[in-house]
Order: sequence, then C-alpha cells, then structure tokens
Amino acid sequence: MKWRDLATTRRLRLKSFSGLKTRGWFADVLMAKPRVIARDATASDALRSNCLFAVSLGLVTGERAKRCVAAAQKYLVVPGALRSVAPLPVSVPLAIYGNDGRLINNPPEPYWPRYEGDEDTRRKPAYHNGTAWTWTFPTFCEALTHAWDFHRKPSRRQKVIWAVRKKS
Repeated sequence: MKWRDLATTRRLRLKSFSGLKTRGWFADVLMAKPRVIARDATASDALRSNCLFAVSLGLVTGERAKRCVAAAQKYLVVPGALRSVAPLPVSVPLAIYGNDGRLINNPPEPYWPRYEGDEDTRRKPAYHNGTAWTWTFPTFCEALTHAWDFHRKPSRRQKVIWAVRKKS
C-alpha cells in the first residue's frame, strides 16, 4: 500500500470513528474489559488534549475542527499549558485503581486538579487526569490556526497595508 493510500484510509477511518458529535470533540480512549476487541469497546467522552492532534495535523477541518478547538479553549487551556483532561463529568466512567486494587477516584468525574501528595494514591491519578502540561500547548496553537484557516495567503489589500505600516 502506498503512503498516500494509507493516509486517505486513516483519514476516512478517523472521521467515521472518533467524533463525539454531541460533545464536539474526538475520543482518544476506548474503554473495554480484558479480551474485548476495539470494535466492541466504548469510546470515552472525556475531553483530552490529544483530540487536538487530529486538527493540528489537518486530518479534521471545518466545523468539526472548530468545535473541537473551541471546547479545548474553554475547558483545557490554562496560562501556558493544557490540562490533560477537562474538569467535566463523563458518561463513560473512568475508574482508577490503586496498587492494592482499591478505587481511588470518582469515575464519573475523573478530573484531578492537583499533582501533589502520595505517589501511588494522589499523584499517579492526577498525571493523566487534570495535570496541565506545557508540551501540548503548541498543538493547541497549531490546531487553532488550522481550524480557522489562518494559513490563507494575504490579499493584495493586506499586503499594501503591511507595506505602508512597515515604511512608517
């Protein structure tokens, strides 16, 4: 299979599979019990910064891209970083268990606002469920420019205005 064919196949697969139309963003996690195949899994409806990769790479465009980026802007963006998950309730519970098998979070509300305390029962659950990461912020910026098509070439009028301003 050629790279172009593979890219087209993946793009179509992404559009058919991962959109959570009622929420406006894309699923990045499939929830399933052991030995359940992906086709039979349930897509998590938690808003995570990973959904922005599809937009930033140009795989998703138009209104779907705008809704995804707008949701990230509203719920994930903090100064200089993105939360790893939005502080929103989810309909697909996300249970986190400690090393001893005990449930250590509230599955319908997986957001964990602080990365502090004991390693196994406080920090590990927070790492992917609320901690803000700086490395994902550039992806948000790229997704923003793709979703609203800021890559367009400037019009002649814009070029003239810029030239005049440059001389001033």
